[in-house]
Amino acid sequence: MADTPARLSPLTAAVAPAAGRIAHWSRLYGGARALAIATTAAAHRGPVLVVAADAAAAARYEHEIGFFAPDLPRFNLPDWETLPYDRFSPYQDITSERIATLSALPSLQRGVVIVAVQTALHRLPPRAWLEGRAFHLRRGEKLDRDAFRRRLDAAGYRAQSQVAEHGDFAVRGAVIDVFPMGTDSPFRIDLFDDEIETLRLFDLETQRSTDEVDSIAVLPAREFPLDEAATREFRRAWRVEFEGKPQDCPVYQDVGEGLAPAGIEYYLPLFFDQLDLIADYLPRDTLVILDESAQAMGERFGEAVAERYEQLRHDVERPLVKPARLFAEPAELLQGLMAHACVEVSGLSSDDAAGLEFATRTPVRVPIDARAAAPFALLTDHIARCDGRVLLLADSLGRRESMLELFQQQPFRPRALIRGRNSWLPMRRSASRSRPCTTAPSSTSHACRC
Repeated sequence: MADTPARLSPLTAAVAPAAGRIAHWSRLYGGARALAIATTAAAHRGPVLVVAADAAAAARYEHEIGFFAPDLPRFNLPDWETLPYDRFSPYQDITSERIATLSALPSLQRGVVIVAVQTALHRLPPRAWLEGRAFHLRRGEKLDRDAFRRRLDAAGYRAQSQVAEHGDFAVRGAVIDVFPMGTDSPFRIDLFDDEIETLRLFDLETQRSTDEVDSIAVLPAREFPLDEAATREFRRAWRVEFEGKPQDCPVYQDVGEGLAPAGIEYYLPLFFDQLDLIADYLPRDTLVILDESAQAMGERFGEAVAERYEQLRHDVERPLVKPARLFAEPAELLQGLMAHACVEVSGLSSDDAAGLEFATRTPVRVPIDARAAAPFALLTDHIARCDGRVLLLADSLGRRESMLELFQQQPFRPRALIRGRNSWLPMRRSASRSRPCTTAPSSTSHACRC
């Protein structure tokens, strides 16, 4: 008979498995998955990549891991939020976050990176290209305004009269405003002759300068190049890829003129000889966490892409790149990820004798029956049988106050908590509304004894 897998508390960091195989972490119900990931990521000597089943699950992981490990750096690789082969481009803020995450990944030493599986299946610009297109500006160094403007143009930045969003820049004599990708604020460069005198942040609304900084990093404004060499390569690749007259295709004409038409992201393979996957950006010591539904959702996404391709591929003015050149199969993505330590997390028990089962249980349902003689009987009984602390969560501050009023006459009287820097702290309330806890809250359990 197989040995029973070891039981581990989600508050205890798990040991990363060896690369080349997928280990299994099971019996992780609800928020216990994020807790186990956060605990392990905090102790792991390297970054952790979480591949979620979809965008909603990715957002949930980001929120929950931030709750359990607020000091742990978190990165999100967002989806373009467009349908495959759409004639729309992603918002600049989305592109900014994507480029910032991809630029940070190769040198990331610690933290959690979260991505939905459908986003992870997108092929990406080569890592070497992205690293080679980033540059820094430092106070006191020389700067040729004309050369800098050409460099911004080549990196995909747009010349404007006033900076308004990521990817904009404006030149006004000795003052250059630029809103680099991956930053929260735009920067103002003040020149004295050809020397950078000051580098300051400024406010988009008032256009007033604020804090001064010593240096800024300027990342590419797009996930593809648009300089003369890139447009020449694009046109060559287009003629190889598609039949017919390229002059009849608006996308071909726009790129030839140095423009980026809407939806150009779905022609990414025509800018590069070879594309990368997210696995190619990961440091060697990365721990990969796969949601149990990720592979199935990845296969479903592939089917949706193929269906969309069949619907749209007959437009001769806008021919489509074949899905295999834009998206990876789930098996190809998994093969790349398995060069690192890989773990699949699930709520069910695992048949893997070498896997880890966590000491968690399915949540107990304790509904309140307003028409019963004792509406809170199930909740009261559950709290009485618990030998640890109990945490009651509310959707909002207003709902929390309603719950406190509702529970005022019950044997258990929860005490409201506020979030402290390193722990959860009791919130002072009047004696008429609540009774103090007999035990102080724990920073580990994030709960109080009621």
